[in-house]
Amino acid sequence: QFRYDPEAGKLEAMGSIKSGPEGRKALGPRYIEFHPTLPICYVVNELSSEVAVFEFDMDAAREIVEGGSEASHAPALRLLQTIRTIPDAFPGDMNTCGRIAAHCSGRYVLVSNRGHNSIAVF
Repeated sequence: QFRYDPEAGKLEAMGSIKSGPEGRKALGPRYIEFHPTLPICYVVNELSSEVAVFEFDMDAAREIVEGGSEASHAPALRLLQTIRTIPDAFPGDMNTCGRIAAHCSGRYVLVSNRGHNSIAVF
């Protein structure tokens, strides 16, 4: 997570958030997409062929924007769930994910799969 410092004209690092469960590596976060009405966002992990679903904490984000030291800020995202975008029987090393999109109604999330040559719809 970052905060923009308009006086310096720079982004300041304000902590980091894993794009999946603790202990997992090489997930490859590619894009983030926000739900149109709920405090939820989706991160497509290109290398692991998964979607990570996060709760977005507006109050924590507001604290980051308003300033202060990095140590005093709670993460703005909290991992709720990870979901595979390909069937379990399909070899994960033969697929990578591309784009993720949330439908404007908020009812669907779509993810493209390269290798499996499909679009996962949630």
